[in-house]
Amino acid sequence: MSQSQLIIGMDAKRAFCNHRGLGNYSRLLIEGLHHWFKEDLSLYLFTPKIDLPDLENWPQNWREEKRIFRCFPKGIYKFFPEVWRGYGQVDQWDSCRLHIYHGLSHEIPLGLARLPKEKETTKIKTIVTIHDLIFIRQPELYPWLDRLNYTRKVKYSCERADSIVALSQQTKEDLIEFLDVAEDKISVIYQAIHPRYYKHELKQVAEVASKTQRPYLLFVGAFEERKNILRLIKAFAKAKSRLGDHELLLVGRGRLQKDIQNLITTLSLGHDVRVLTQVSSEDLPFLYQGATALLYPSLFEGFGLPIVEALMSETLVMTSQGGCFPESAGKGAFFIDPYNEEELSETLIEIVGLGERDRSERIQLGLEHCQKFHWKQTSEQLVRHYKTL
Repeated sequence: MSQSQLIIGMDAKRAFCNHRGLGNYSRLLIEGLHHWFKEDLSLYLFTPKIDLPDLENWPQNWREEKRIFRCFPKGIYKFFPEVWRGYGQVDQWDSCRLHIYHGLSHEIPLGLARLPKEKETTKIKTIVTIHDLIFIRQPELYPWLDRLNYTRKVKYSCERADSIVALSQQTKEDLIEFLDVAEDKISVIYQAIHPRYYKHELKQVAEVASKTQRPYLLFVGAFEERKNILRLIKAFAKAKSRLGDHELLLVGRGRLQKDIQNLITTLSLGHDVRVLTQVSSEDLPFLYQGATALLYPSLFEGFGLPIVEALMSETLVMTSQGGCFPESAGKGAFFIDPYNEEELSETLIEIVGLGERDRSERIQLGLEHCQKFHWKQTSEQLVRHYKTL
């Protein structure tokens, strides 16, 4: 192992146990660092278990590479894996010779509090990634016990970590406003767009889009209140007679699924609104590329990943004013008041009726804007940040 090589430990529980947002972020970050900077870094991935069978051999070739290692509970901690994650893993850091430990999903081990302050600050630096503070900004969306738990973990991590990575300027501002975190302790490093979105393969776009039979407007995301899906459906119903043959595709799943189906029935939209709950990660890029536009009228996000996925797919985007949305969507997007159903409806009509020249200009603006979310660029920013510590 090179003397100049940085040795990074990571909280990889979400990477091995979560197929959604936090897991996708963790895996792509780890893969990006290893892909672009494996000569500069060794990565130790700490996880209490592997919940997802398809990740038993992830990362690919990790055994042969000798620069990426998986770390599990040892001894008595095998019977108490979550205790190990919070406390016991800290005891393994010295043997791994870590320079930096990075908590990828809002938290770093509580066991840090047991280390002598001198040892903690001079040998192993700590970073925590904060994705958003929606549980503080919109507490009505979370059970009180969850809010209490999330707040406790995030406050501890922000106080204890040497540095904080925020996924957007909006999240940085929220950390300063709600948790009184010092501004110079926070660095904004964006979430990357998965490489599967970088290629545009017309044959596969046609194959996936042909399953829809009609031109379509697209929503992608969890079916929950803050995504504003019910209002989107109502706006679509108002505009339907002026949208030609367009249908609305809702891709995702979640606790509002029954409410969504009931509203579709109530508004007699069974022929014009379809819910797709089983779209594969491999098909999703082609579904974006075949869409007339992505509709993302969310009330609040920490980042808004579907927005940048759509931009990289050369697809128009409609999203909300304020918050992180201008930061994610750039100048080529359509921005609406997410609470204004009438404005939402009129914007759908404007998007469908857009001329080819205007459409091309907006798509080009979006494509240029989203280059800062490229896998290589976000990995470079993170490595530079590691080196500053």
